[in-house]
Amino acid sequence: MTQPDLQEDLHGLSFDVAKSMRYHLYRRKWWDGWNRANRITGALSGSAVVVGTFASNKIVTAIAGLIVAIISICDLVFDFSDRARHADDLYRQFSAMAQEIAGITTPTEGQLAQLRQRRLKIEMEEGPTLDLLERRCSREEALARGLPVDNAWELSVRERRLAQFIFWTPAHR
Repeated sequence: MTQPDLQEDLHGLSFDVAKSMRYHLYRRKWWDGWNRANRITGALSGSAVVVGTFASNKIVTAIAGLIVAIISICDLVFDFSDRARHADDLYRQFSAMAQEIAGITTPTEGQLAQLRQRRLKIEMEEGPTLDLLERRCSREEALARGLPVDNAWELSVRERRLAQFIFWTPAHR
């Protein structure tokens, strides 16, 4: 491979790693938000159980107790804080890789092969990819770098709102 080809490959790898960093920042924010909402709702509902008990209000106590139970079940099933930590760990791994890429001035084929291998190892730890979120991050990274934006990366307002929920690629407009 010629040096310009190696530089182009390194640039492509840098783009993909930066996109992955954005992706996992969004995922961390998403799971942290659910964790925070879950904890706040649980604390408020638990307080309402105490108040309802002292006020001898069986309806308030029952409803608040049910909310506490639902919140606890959601935390057990989805484990919001663990998922946020996992996304943060993936972000940190991609960030370390981005730092390493930034330090390479004249890439070699061996360096690129090692970086690709490392990227694949990190990606093995990822769950299913959220296509809409991936496309959003690709668009944002291209804009940040002043690169042309692919039409496939354009998302509607509805798609941006659903980006954290949808695992499949909706039909293109």
